[in-house]
Amino acid sequence: MKKFVITFCLLVMSFSWSIAQNGLTTEERESIKETVKNQSQEFWNLFTQEYNDENLKRILNLLLETDNETWIGEPAFWIRNNNIFYTKDEIKEGFEKVFTNRESTPTKIKENYFAVLAPDLVIEVLTQDYYILFKNGYRASDFEASYTIVWVLKENQWKILHFHQSRLEKE
Repeated sequence: MKKFVITFCLLVMSFSWSIAQNGLTTEERESIKETVKNQSQEFWNLFTQEYNDENLKRILNLLLETDNETWIGEPAFWIRNNNIFYTKDEIKEGFEKVFTNRESTPTKIKENYFAVLAPDLVIEVLTQDYYILFKNGYRASDFEASYTIVWVLKENQWKILHFHQSRLEKE
């Protein structure tokens, strides 16, 4: 938990100049934050509900369409635990593997913060508890994870530009 708070504080401090300089009013920042928060909730609802082809398509639709617009490009667009997915095709393949074996991943978001850096750029940092239900009936142990998600506004839709997940040791 301490690492999460420190990481978030450093992110906010390092980008505070952008928040102060972006020319947005408090109301505009709050409106953007609420919109991205709703988009994020849709992502987590899809990611934690029944795993099927329709939900997979809806998740992939939340990702930015072109790989070369990511911060790092190819490689390192999507980092999940020790896996690095270099292209959108690899991300899709990774999700398909998850959806093949899992029934669902019930999740409880513990902390969730949004920093509006610009009218078209938001960083989300969160921690959550979750477990995995497999299609064969097996229930995995509880996990805690920390996430950093970068959201960008493209063609009037908020999309995931960058996603990073790290499992945390339970406190």
